[in-house]
Amino acid sequence: MSKKILKAGIIGSGFAARFHFDALQRVHSAQVEVVGVFSKSSLN
Repeated sequence: MSKKILKAGIIGSGFAARFHFDALQRVHSAQVEVVGVFSKSSLN
């Protein structure tokens, strides 16, 4: 049985973004695909 695909987006680019990305990579019950990232500082 194949794993379900979980699509996720990350808002922010600081410490918390890295923490959440690492946590998403450790989800064993689904294949996690980061499909978007947004950072307010990238608008400048």
